[in-house]
Amino acid sequence: MDFDSEETDLLGNDPEFMEYRRAMEKDHKATDATPQMEFVKRNVEVTQAVFGDELLGFCNKVWLFSDKNVVYICDRCLHQYWDSTSLGRHRKECSQGIPGRHVYTDKDEGISVIEIDGECENVLCRRICTIGRAFIHRKTLHLDVDGYLFYVLLIGGRVAGFFSKEKESEKHNLSCLLVLPPHRSRGYGSLMIDLSYILGPGTPEKPLSKEGRAVYKRYWRNMVLKTLRKMGGEEMSICSISAESGLSIDDTIHGLELLGINPESHIYDVSGKVPVPLRECKKNCLIF
Repeated sequence: MDFDSEETDLLGNDPEFMEYRRAMEKDHKATDATPQMEFVKRNVEVTQAVFGDELLGFCNKVWLFSDKNVVYICDRCLHQYWDSTSLGRHRKECSQGIPGRHVYTDKDEGISVIEIDGECENVLCRRICTIGRAFIHRKTLHLDVDGYLFYVLLIGGRVAGFFSKEKESEKHNLSCLLVLPPHRSRGYGSLMIDLSYILGPGTPEKPLSKEGRAVYKRYWRNMVLKTLRKMGGEEMSICSISAESGLSIDDTIHGLELLGINPESHIYDVSGKVPVPLRECKKNCLIF
């Protein structure tokens, strides 16, 4: 692969470009005819991804170091390639997986969640952000990921989604959440939301997507109902419900309203109220 020295000097501090360069040089090392590529920035709009065995169309514009509008991604380790042959060769040998710390493992259902520090796995977490930007409206592409933790959802060892959170935020316990299209409508979003509250109290960053807000409303309703039932009809303030449930004050009020309860009351009648079916974390599957 013939890269112009001036271009590589301009991009020398970008780890994504350097990884792209190494991949291209490796893939074309023994090729007689090597295609010429000229670029100095992310100037190719990628509109699709071959993600494992699935072809996924992007909802939003994403620019990558590439000369094609399709990127090929391993659904086990998130390593990306620029042609199907390279991805196929990698998948036959891929045993790397996602690096990080397991925080949730459900062996019965083949579900696990791995925590990744953006400061330790810079390129991988930037790639996760790019995937998020491809599918989430109003999602800002974070290139500086050092201040974030990422939680990657694996189903049968294959990436199905993720959520992220700021390390130092005292207000927000979730920054971004995505379930990939092939895995939606199976409760994985609510499972990750539940895990975000187990990891720490707070509220998600706003604005929420239409789909995300719908899941959160059901979750807030259930958490407030569970808290009130636990207290057995005792008089409680909104602050005490918030502290017990881990929800913010505003989300606690919203949960009460969703239950049809006046937030200004101090004795809350939940007789006849039933929780909405949601997938939650199994406590015996948490790893801390």
